Order: sequence, then C-alpha cells, then structure tokens
Amino acid sequence: MDEQRRTQALKRGGGVGHVPMDFSDLVETVEDPAARSPDKAFDGEWGSVCLDEALRRLEETLKGLGAKVE
Repeated sequence: MDEQRRTQALKRGGGVGHVPMDFSDLVETVEDPAARSPDKAFDGEWGSVCLDEALRRLEETLKGLGAKVE
C-alpha cells in the first residue's frame, strides 16, 4: 500500500522542486526607463501590469487548489 501511495504522490508532482515566482526586480534590470520613448514606456508599463495580473490570478488559482504559494 505504501508503494502505491508513493507512486500516486509522484504522479501528483511529488519530488518536484519549487520555483519562486518573484519577478519584482526583473523590471529594473531589463531596461533604463529614462532612455525609452513614451510609446515604449507605455508598452513596458502595460506589459508589467498584465504580468502582475496574470501572476496574481495564477497564485489565486493555485491557492484554491490547495497548493502552497510563497
């Protein structure tokens, strides 16, 4: 029975390492905001807002499924 439980746990993602989802410092390292045109600045900010929203929704979904989110 224990072997079956271990096998099932592996099928559910047991033994898989966790990847932190902290991208807060990425924006500052990608490009100097002062060197961008207004259009590029807008596009960059819009992309950042979309990514933040996607990550927030993913975190909500994972928490709803009972996953540990750090």
